[in-house]
Amino acid sequence: CGTALLQVAQPRIPCRKLRHQLGLRSSLDFLATRRVGYYLRVLREGVVQAGDRFEVVERAEGSPTVDTFVRIATEDYWDVVGLRELIAARDLDPTWREDLGDKLARAEAAEGWLGFRELEVVRREAAGEGAVHLWLACPWGRPLGPHRPGQAVGVLVRPVEGSRPMRRRYAITAREGERIRLTVRVAARRSVEEGVGLVSSYVHALEAGGRLAVSAPRGSWTAEALPRGVRRVTVLSAGMGIAPAVPLVRDLREAGLAVRAVHFRPEPGEPPLWDEARALGFEREGDLDVALRERPPGAVYAAGPRGFVASLGERLEVLGHDGAAFVEEVGPGPVPVPAAPPPPSEPPGCDG
Repeated sequence: CGTALLQVAQPRIPCRKLRHQLGLRSSLDFLATRRVGYYLRVLREGVVQAGDRFEVVERAEGSPTVDTFVRIATEDYWDVVGLRELIAARDLDPTWREDLGDKLARAEAAEGWLGFRELEVVRREAAGEGAVHLWLACPWGRPLGPHRPGQAVGVLVRPVEGSRPMRRRYAITAREGERIRLTVRVAARRSVEEGVGLVSSYVHALEAGGRLAVSAPRGSWTAEALPRGVRRVTVLSAGMGIAPAVPLVRDLREAGLAVRAVHFRPEPGEPPLWDEARALGFEREGDLDVALRERPPGAVYAAGPRGFVASLGERLEVLGHDGAAFVEEVGPGPVPVPAAPPPPSEPPGCDG
């Protein structure tokens, strides 16, 4: 520019000076736009005056854009591949290299991925009365990592403008390569009006192209929870407990175990996922005692509302199965999900 040779060196991260000047309580909204500007490093001194134009004379091969840099460094620092690419950028300021190295160490040590990451709805399918399948994938093409059938992810949404974010858990009901499927049933209108089911209604309404903040798969409701030597398993589900039950039963059968699967549904109508459950040999029963008395249950997995799971534990003891291994999965409801640490209050690139 003019007779000076300049280099785009780093993004200008908004800090307390911007908040003070504009009267903001937080600069995070500005940061979220990723239109933050950047600093220029002077490689050759010269004169710049009004009317001079900028001319690109060189681009570093593989260097990230400022937009990509800000997104990964301040939002998507679960992204191990992206962090490595940023650290490898030519002429990166040492302070940034140290900060990104710390984030990379946390991301590499995380189980699955660090905190929440944004996934995109790539396909939406009907899943029975009042329910949908949402297929999710990383919009940046990054891998999702492994999970075990029966595990669930946490989602973080703000269902009402201006409300606090809410967290809920949804089982992964299927997987295709780097796409995972969540099965979501919409809450009844009355319950939503009373403030119950806001998250499920919000997630249920997502269309293809929508985004959702998702934590890594978690949970011990898996085949690995079986005591050693157990070869016979009973899987009991109620309500949306069928969501983790379907992939778990499929996994147990593929492992060669003898599995009896029963979905407790006293009311008429077919539950979500029933076509897949029926193909796996699920029975449907309205009487818990009948389901448990037919034969010794072996190890018992139970998934469903809290009252259902509690009553199962009591009935197993009454029926003389108190020695059975009992693995419970309670839902729906809030779930504690580890969040990524927030970006530093004055990160590198701040002129403070």
